[in-house]
Amino acid sequence: MIKRIITFLCVFFSLLPVCAKAEEKNFVDTSYTNLVRLYAAMNTYNWDDPAVIDSYLRVVECPLFKDFAKDEFEWQKVRVATKQHLLQNKSSFSNHFEFVRSLHLEAYDFNLGGFKVRNEDILLPTTRMLVSANSAGSVSDCALDNLGVITLHFPLNMVLSFERPLELSFVPVSQEIAEKYLKMLQENKRSRQKERLAYLRLRFKAQQAQPILKDGSDSFAHVYGDLLAVDVFADKELTLPLYSKKF
Repeated sequence: MIKRIITFLCVFFSLLPVCAKAEEKNFVDTSYTNLVRLYAAMNTYNWDDPAVIDSYLRVVECPLFKDFAKDEFEWQKVRVATKQHLLQNKSSFSNHFEFVRSLHLEAYDFNLGGFKVRNEDILLPTTRMLVSANSAGSVSDCALDNLGVITLHFPLNMVLSFERPLELSFVPVSQEIAEKYLKMLQENKRSRQKERLAYLRLRFKAQQAQPILKDGSDSFAHVYGDLLAVDVFADKELTLPLYSKKF
C-alpha cells in the first residue's frame, strides 16, 4: 500500500504545472482546478487546516482522493506530502489566464472599417469581470455532494478587478480579413446565413488576492489583476485573428 501511495504521489506531482521561464507566458483556462491552484499560490486560505488540503485534493486530484481518503492513516501521508509540495512549488502555478466567449457581429461597416458588435454582446466600460469556472469545463465529481452542489472551501466563481476599463462595441477589421471571415462562414455548413459568430479571447494576469465577496448565500473569490490582451477570432479554433489589442 505504501509503495502504491508513493507511486501515485510521484505521478500526481509530476503532472502539475512546472515553473516556466520568466519570459514565457503559460496561459491556462479558468477551470476550477486552475483557479484553486491560483488560490494556493496567493495564500488565500489556511493551508495548515487539513480540511483545506482535503478540499484542494478533491478538486485537483480526484482519483487520488477516491483511492486513499477512506484510510485516514494513508490519507494523512497524502496530506503531508501535498502541503510540502504546495510550500515548495506553488510559485510555479500559472497566474496568467485566458477565457473565450462567443461574440455576434453585425454587417461590415465600410465607413468605419469593421464590424459592430450586436447589442446583446456589447461589453460596456467596466473594471470588473466575473470569471466562472463553469465556462472552462466540468467540475470534478469529488468536489460535489450528493445533490451536485459544491461544498468545498473554494468559490466556483471569481471576480477580477483591474485598473484599465474594458469595453468592446466595435471590432476594427480590414476588408481583406473581413472577406476571409465571411468566406469561412459561408463554408461552414453549421452556420446560419445571417449569423456572424466570432470568438472573443481575454487574457489577464492575476496579481493579488482580495477579501472574499458575499452576495447572499453566494461567495466569490476576488482577485486584482492586469488585463493583458483582447483578441477576436473568426473561428472557435482561434486560427483566423480579426482584431488584437495588447495592454
